[in-house]
Amino acid sequence: MTSRRGGRWKISRQGHLFLPSSVRRSCGIGPGDRLLILAYPDRSLLVAYTMGALELMVSRYVGEQEAA
Repeated sequence: MTSRRGGRWKISRQGHLFLPSSVRRSCGIGPGDRLLILAYPDRSLLVAYTMGALELMVSRYVGEQEAA
């Protein structure tokens, strides 16, 4: 996601980010799924990771560390 002046979507006071259904479908995100959101303000960029993606990254990292 990138920043756009006057953009349509924003983060709510409760910390919720509305994602259009087309984005959720293309990324395999279901309504209510928890995400880790990383912000890169200097690039006006947000990156979202699902819990499944984080679990996979951590398990691969641990496997590489054990193999070393």
